[in-house]
Amino acid sequence: MHTGADTDDRGAWDAGTSSPASLAQCRGRTLLWAAEKLDLQFLKGRGDAAHIVLVGCDGREGTTIREVRACLQEVIDHAASVAAPSLLLTLVGPHVPAHLDGVSEEFAEPSASVVTISCFKMSYELWWDISMRPGDAPQRTPDLIACFNAGVWGYSEWQPAVKLMLQHSGKSPVVFTAYNALECDADEEVVDRVAAGIATEKGAEVGTGEPWYAWNATRNPWRSLAPRPSSMHPGETLFESYYCFALRWQDQNQPA
Repeated sequence: MHTGADTDDRGAWDAGTSSPASLAQCRGRTLLWAAEKLDLQFLKGRGDAAHIVLVGCDGREGTTIREVRACLQEVIDHAASVAAPSLLLTLVGPHVPAHLDGVSEEFAEPSASVVTISCFKMSYELWWDISMRPGDAPQRTPDLIACFNAGVWGYSEWQPAVKLMLQHSGKSPVVFTAYNALECDADEEVVDRVAAGIATEKGAEVGTGEPWYAWNATRNPWRSLAPRPSSMHPGETLFESYYCFALRWQDQNQPA
């Protein structure tokens, strides 16, 4: 359930821009804010690469690689600012624009960082099977998975993807965003049911090595205030990534 923690905790990475974010800024700033809260090392420029996977993409991130790059420019700029050697941004989803399916472009930043944007029109489960298969030159395990405005509560096809994230995602943290608090709570309930199902299959309670909430549903300080009408509920106004929650694995937890 959402915590009511509605302060605009923008985080140390921010260079003084104001919150809430515009629609164009929302996703990149949300990713950076979440990475900071999760204390992910790639935010600090450590390591030889960083891999962020956006799941459930549908063209709102952009219908060209140039538009996708603009949508995620905040992340790209940050990678350059901390001299991260490389950044891989992967967009996955059955509703990715067809002309972007299989498209991958590489950009060299002035800082010497190399940015690669890749798009795949397929389910997360199929992408994982193809891209992360052992012994087949698999991609780097995701450092962060993000599901923007996923609507997990309303689409049963999300459940296999959520199950895979919880089971076999290389212990990558996952961030889910929603248009409002009620949807975010409903998404959490689905995740809880999927996790309980995994525990039942194992014949044990969820315990060590299973995902837990890094934070429950709370208002995103980098939410957008650009309204959009609801296609399912006429008269209702939605806002990009207004609430969010995150899961991570217990062995990633830093000692108190």
